[in-house]
Amino acid sequence: MARSTKTTLIITGIPELDRKLRGLDAKLGKKYIRKATREALVPVKEQTKKNAPVNTGALRNAVKIKALKRSRKQFGAVVQAGNQTGNIRDEFYGGFQEWGWKLRNGVKKPGTRFMKKAAKQKRAAAVAIYRRSVGQQIINGMRSGTG
Repeated sequence: MARSTKTTLIITGIPELDRKLRGLDAKLGKKYIRKATREALVPVKEQTKKNAPVNTGALRNAVKIKALKRSRKQFGAVVQAGNQTGNIRDEFYGGFQEWGWKLRNGVKKPGTRFMKKAAKQKRAAAVAIYRRSVGQQIINGMRSGTG
C-alpha cells in the first residue's frame, strides 16, 4: 500500500487564514502565496540594497527578487544578489561579501552579512505584509467567486 507524501505548510500564523487557505484549490492557494511572498520581500530587497557594500554600485544594483525554481515541493520567491546566468558581468562577489573569503596568505576576511542583516531588520514588516496580502487576496477571491 502506497503512503501519501503530501505535506502542507502554511506560514501565516493566523489560524483563520490557514483554514481558508487549506479550503482553497491548491493551484489558487499557491498563486496567492506566491504573490504575497513577492510583495513581502520588497522591504527586505530595499534594505539589502541599503546594506550592500558599495564600490562601483554593481552589487547594490544586482539585488533582485527572484521566483524559486518551479517544483512540486516548494514555491515562492527569494532576494538574490546577482542573476546566476553565467554572464561574465554577474556580481559573483556578492557571496564573498556575504560569507567572507580567504586572502592569499591564508587570513580569513569575514563577510559583511549584508543580506542576513537586511532579513533580520525587515522580518516583522515582511511578515505583516505577507499576512495582509494573503488575507486580502482570499477576500478578493471570495468576492469575485474564484475563492
